[in-house]
Amino acid sequence: MVDITLIKYNDKDKNALIQGKEYYSGILIEASTALLKFKSLSQFLTKIKKPFAIDPSTYRFRQEFNEEEERISIQQLKERYGLPAEEDIYPETFTEDFAKVFVRNVITFQNTIFLPSKQTLILQYFSKDNNLQPRWIIPPYFPIEEFDDPWMETNIQLAKYTSKLAGNKEIFPILSILEEDVLLQLDEMKVSEYIKEFPGNILGLWITDFDKKSISEEYLQAYYEFVSLIKKYKEKVILMYANFFDILLQPYGISHGVSGGDVRYSRSWVSREYIKIYIPFLKREFTIEAAVPILVKYGAQLGYNKTKDVLDIIRALFQLDKEYSELRKKGMTPNGFRISQLSDDDKKRYKELGNKINELKDQLKLEFLKERNRECKVDIQEELKILEKVVDIIKASEKSKTIAKRYVGHLERWIETIRTMSP
Repeated sequence: MVDITLIKYNDKDKNALIQGKEYYSGILIEASTALLKFKSLSQFLTKIKKPFAIDPSTYRFRQEFNEEEERISIQQLKERYGLPAEEDIYPETFTEDFAKVFVRNVITFQNTIFLPSKQTLILQYFSKDNNLQPRWIIPPYFPIEEFDDPWMETNIQLAKYTSKLAGNKEIFPILSILEEDVLLQLDEMKVSEYIKEFPGNILGLWITDFDKKSISEEYLQAYYEFVSLIKKYKEKVILMYANFFDILLQPYGISHGVSGGDVRYSRSWVSREYIKIYIPFLKREFTIEAAVPILVKYGAQLGYNKTKDVLDIIRALFQLDKEYSELRKKGMTPNGFRISQLSDDDKKRYKELGNKINELKDQLKLEFLKERNRECKVDIQEELKILEKVVDIIKASEKSKTIAKRYVGHLERWIETIRTMSP
């Protein structure tokens, strides 16, 4: 059983997270999001009354993660942390004195970003019902390419300074690895020493280049072994951006987003958002277009009791989206959609449709939160038996091996790996 489930905050998921607050343990918020949305996030956190942590977003200071649309917020964040906004940073940037000031700024940001004013800081800090200060402090961290990466020593040092400066707060360091190939080249003795050097009892693990739907058994086994190695030295492991099969590893906790989020892509006439939904009996997300035939063919057969409800929501979404898209066509200009191009009646209808579509999306997101909460409590061996039956049924039913593999190939790889690795 997983003890804690942290949901990464996305503003589009806010209503579903409020409605489904009983189905998760806490919230993980990017510092870059906290900086831009601190007022609405303060209200949100007050409503849900859940523990939260703020990812300092320092990994975004590396060029690989510095997306253009977030450039301004990242620059602002660097300034808040006392870093030069326009300059690249390197491990040697963090001399002892500079690193301590930097860490203190990161901690101060996490502790105060949601507080209403400096005057209320002391009252908020000592309040027994304090929903606006983080439960954990996450030290600043930078992804590594290999364990001998100079950033590794820097990350450990920053975590140690954080531990000393965080007061009575528990710290939650994150080990972020850029390349999955690192898993196949582990020097267990050396890596064990690095893991032990991280202060505290919690360690988050995030392998950024790791597609758990398509990864091979070789990498999965190495991943499983690495998690087991960390568990030798840390009481609590939190697997970042987790899926169902991370739950089967039975760490202390998991962190992930809400399935049901929007996937944007553009057509020649309009930019549209397509929804990805979670299919519980396949343990992965699909776009709605791909999900419908799967649910129609296998939902009831494989015992998914929400099949009809989900298909009804999808049908309603399709109907609303058709009218919504027509109104967007009317409002298109060379510079994109402009609601001012619509008539008063069309503006009113456009807003009504948007609200209805968002309500239906929230229902799908809520179903995901409920299912993930259930999955966190399952008996591993029993669930594996069920999944093996799912694989057999779909492989026997699909004439195309390609389609069968698309549906259950990830299940086969994970089941085989877990069976192999289980004592």
